[in-house]
Amino acid sequence: MNDGIDIDTAVKEVFTDASRRGMDFSTAVELDVVNRRDNNEILVQMLVSEGKEDFVILGTTAIPSMGYQVKKSLRGPREKTSRQREETESNPVAVVKQRVFIAPGPTKYVDLKCEEEWSEAVLSTKNKRIPNGLYKIGIDVVTKVAVVNTSDEPMVMRKGQQVGEWENAYCD
Repeated sequence: MNDGIDIDTAVKEVFTDASRRGMDFSTAVELDVVNRRDNNEILVQMLVSEGKEDFVILGTTAIPSMGYQVKKSLRGPREKTSRQREETESNPVAVVKQRVFIAPGPTKYVDLKCEEEWSEAVLSTKNKRIPNGLYKIGIDVVTKVAVVNTSDEPMVMRKGQQVGEWENAYCD
């Protein structure tokens, strides 16, 4: 410290969510994650924050290291094949378990029901405030999903409201 600058305190790395709001983390960790499907073990870097919930939210940077990928079609929506239509029609609907009021700005956790008794499921939704992703389904066929109200207006998620579709996380 001959020049008088302590780099550990002078440089602060700022993390933001997709809406560019600042995010606070306690620490960063590297964990060995085991894929239950093929028993592959992968070292994944994660940021840890304090919370009351018993679940993990993986960021988009963890997804590729776990062997998954997220793709966006450059051509826009395509006409589905008859098999895709059949699969879509048979997917269980994700519905809100109980009414939740979300003021402008904050994130709230909303319980979503899945009609199937899967241990994990992929949620596909068109609601930009509800993230698509892989979710652990509880014994009561319910999972908690973080919903972010980025608008200037309050938002109400109504009991029984359909917000998307579930797909089995494991292909048969």
